Amino acid sequence: AFLPQDALKVTRGPVPVRASEILGTPNEAEKLATLIVTTVDTESGSLSIASNDTDPSRASKRVDAFVQAFLEITNANLQADARRDLANAQSDLDAARADLGAFDAAHPELASGTAIPTDARMQLLIGDRREIESRVDQAARDVRDRETVLEKQVPYSSLGPEAYRA
Repeated sequence: AFLPQDALKVTRGPVPVRASEILGTPNEAEKLATLIVTTVDTESGSLSIASNDTDPSRASKRVDAFVQAFLEITNANLQADARRDLANAQSDLDAARADLGAFDAAHPELASGTAIPTDARMQLLIGDRREIESRVDQAARDVRDRETVLEKQVPYSSLGPEAYRA
C-alpha cells in the first residue's frame, strides 16, 4: 500500500541527505539521488534499490548507503509512537521506584525487615508499601511489554546486498 510512496522517499527528502552523509559526501545528496533507481514489486511487497556505475564497488557502496538511510529514517518514523510509549512507561517505572524509595526512607522500620508490630497503623503502612511495590512491578512489566512491541515493530528490513551484475 505504501510501497510506491516509499519508493519515492528513497530519492527525496532526508534519505538522500543521510545516504550522502554515510558516504562521506554530505553536499552531494541531490547528485547521488539521480544515480539511484527504485523498483516496486507489489506482489512480494518489496522495494529494490539499484545503481549503475563503471566501478561496481562504488555502485554497491552507494546502494548500501541508500538502503541504510532508508531503513534508519523510515523505521524510526514508523516507530515514533512506540518509542514515545516506551519512554512514558519508563517514566512511570522511575516514578514508582522513587515513590518506593521515599516510602522506605520515611518508614525504615518496614524496609529493614526487622520485627514489625502488628498494630493497625503498621498494617496500613504495610498495605501501602505493598501497593507501591505492585505499581513498581506493573510498571516494569509495562516497560518490558513496550520494549517487545518496539523490537517487533520494524516495518522494513533488508535481505542484504545482492552481488553486482556486469
